[in-house]
Amino acid sequence: MNVPLSEQQERIILKIGKMMLNFQNFERKLKAILATRDLQGPIGELDTISRTQHSSYAKTMLGLLAGELTRKAIRPTDGVEDELELPADHIRMTITLHLEPAELDAFKRQLKTLVDDRNLLIHKFSEKFSLQEPDQWDAAEQFLDDLRARFIPLNNRVDQWISLLPNTLKALHNAPSE
Repeated sequence: MNVPLSEQQERIILKIGKMMLNFQNFERKLKAILATRDLQGPIGELDTISRTQHSSYAKTMLGLLAGELTRKAIRPTDGVEDELELPADHIRMTITLHLEPAELDAFKRQLKTLVDDRNLLIHKFSEKFSLQEPDQWDAAEQFLDDLRARFIPLNNRVDQWISLLPNTLKALHNAPSE
């Protein structure tokens, strides 16, 4: 038997759906940054190499993407860049995001919290908040509102980084995944 949903239940379900879509888009952005952060190889093969790197991240989940982003693509401003000897017909394009050490630590903590919250939303939300129990609706809605408030600044920062990528790399971000 279908029981009509209350306005608050509908709001909660809508917020869950919006956050799930936001997380999917956020994952795509991280994949774009990681797939294009270090391209190297023969000049004529960079397009193929970049597409291969992009497809290698196609099934990578948010937690792994976040870890790789903070290990490989972001460095403290006092960090040392890798030097690499390349053959004459090769090219290397590297993008590294530099943050002050304290800012990098704060970003890592925020990203970890976001991944944990995303996992709760996707895997454990119905265990933590029953939409069948009216006394849990306020807590569920507050969790989703707080999650969105934590998500927006990180998403905006990643959008800012994406906007700095050259247009050719942005096109890879918009390329369909395999």
